[in-house]
Amino acid sequence: MTANDVDVYIIPSEDAHQSEYPPSYDKRRTYISGLSGSAGRAVVTQSKAALWTDGRYYLQAEDELDCNWILMKQSVEGVPSITEWLLTELKNSPSKKVGASPFLMSSNSWSKYVEAFKNSGITMKSVPNDLIDAIWTSDRPEKPDSPINALPLDFSGKSWQNKIEELRQDMTDKSADAFIVTSLDETAWLFNMRANDILYNPFVVSYAIVEMDKISTEKKIWVTLLSSQGIFEAIPEIRDAVALIKFMAKLEREVKEGKHWTEVSAAVDLKKYRAAEEFSRGLSFPSISGSGSNGAIIHYTASNATDKKITTEEMYLLDSGGQYLDGTTDVTRTFHFGTPTAYEKECYTRVLMGHIDLAMLKWPRGLYGRDIDAVARKPLWDVGLIYRHGTGHGIGAYLSVHEGPGRISIAHAVNPNDEPLDEHMFFSDEPGYYEDGKFGIRLETIVMVEKKETKYDFPDTQMLGFTEITLVPYEPNLINFDMLSEEQVGWLNAYHVRVEKEVGPKLTDIFEQWLTRHRSKFNYQRLNYNQQIIE
Repeated sequence: MTANDVDVYIIPSEDAHQSEYPPSYDKRRTYISGLSGSAGRAVVTQSKAALWTDGRYYLQAEDELDCNWILMKQSVEGVPSITEWLLTELKNSPSKKVGASPFLMSSNSWSKYVEAFKNSGITMKSVPNDLIDAIWTSDRPEKPDSPINALPLDFSGKSWQNKIEELRQDMTDKSADAFIVTSLDETAWLFNMRANDILYNPFVVSYAIVEMDKISTEKKIWVTLLSSQGIFEAIPEIRDAVALIKFMAKLEREVKEGKHWTEVSAAVDLKKYRAAEEFSRGLSFPSISGSGSNGAIIHYTASNATDKKITTEEMYLLDSGGQYLDGTTDVTRTFHFGTPTAYEKECYTRVLMGHIDLAMLKWPRGLYGRDIDAVARKPLWDVGLIYRHGTGHGIGAYLSVHEGPGRISIAHAVNPNDEPLDEHMFFSDEPGYYEDGKFGIRLETIVMVEKKETKYDFPDTQMLGFTEITLVPYEPNLINFDMLSEEQVGWLNAYHVRVEKEVGPKLTDIFEQWLTRHRSKFNYQRLNYNQQIIE
């Protein structure tokens, strides 16, 4: 830092492509801080080191950071932002230069720092040769260099030549001479190519420049972040549901029989079921398999050191997904194979209520994800409970499990790349609730935005809503049906009818029987609930 004439150095999580999940070679923030989670930003001064991360990684950071680091919990009252902290730290410093690699920080982030430091004497200094690269000279993973494969037209739906032709028409409409592509999922989608340069993400580390007459300068360049339309059919979701239901039936039966299951063995077994499905290309992210207190760690990764037994005494949270040639999946369900407490059932039911309310919501075209996020949180807010993560993210088609630019989150600040919710966009619907040291609950279903019919038609207004794509049963053992409205019970029963109808025929007898018994619990409870209403 001294040699480069900077007093502070900022280390972001992203790589030069602004990837949420960079290749191991580019995990600079993990290297310097020790936090292995995907979100966080490290700041090093001449005398202190601090790391900012969000609610998903509070517990993990407490475990992984050593005593040399100050943990800054974003969104917690009284915790300063990076700029607020630096304004205080550098207030009396004779030199006030904050350095960062211009290749690892987005122009939007850089501009925000410049604006926040305006009139303070603090300046942002570009450090082209990253300082972490200068010291990370041993035990560094190799740069990724996996083979590139063409995605067949049967799965891509459109040739790369046609995509380029359409892109050039858009460029003409925007009076642009060139289009620069830096995001890895966009390069993969545009050219129908896949690789394995990043674990769980089928990308090739690359850049592309598309001009009007060639693909490969100093003319007017148009840069945008348009979300891909994603999955148009639920085919991979059906196969994924088959794998999950087979696993769920086996796990429930054997845990109740007293057989030994752990977080690690469950994740390994589920991976085998997914691998057996047609067009499987591995996992879309490392499975989050958390029993009891480990479920409260929002992005927990089970290891031999932390592995807990799955029992009938505690909740079990499973967040997992697969990559298929024709799509990407992401689903979370929470289980209890014994007798949950009334409080555990209430918490699960309130998460489920928000989950269903968001799935049933209709809204006028033009709204953003941040406009509807509170719908999923309200049942928890009503009793003073919260969760510290977004409610939904976009998802790719044999691409990244998290895909922008849209997401459903109250923390999603307005920026120029925002896109309103629109037809054929795919998002997760995943509220949750977590109690440190006790349990975690999350329910995640992939939904697609579609036009919705309503009783009345307001002039020049199109109503939108969600259709569920994930078809995996919920846990009736954790539901307090008396808390649900008639509409919520109706939705829940209709959902499980769909699961049985669309997934059931693809299961063998033993698993289809389990699914039928599972669904019957929802149908029975709905009848009881309606009787209570009539009475």
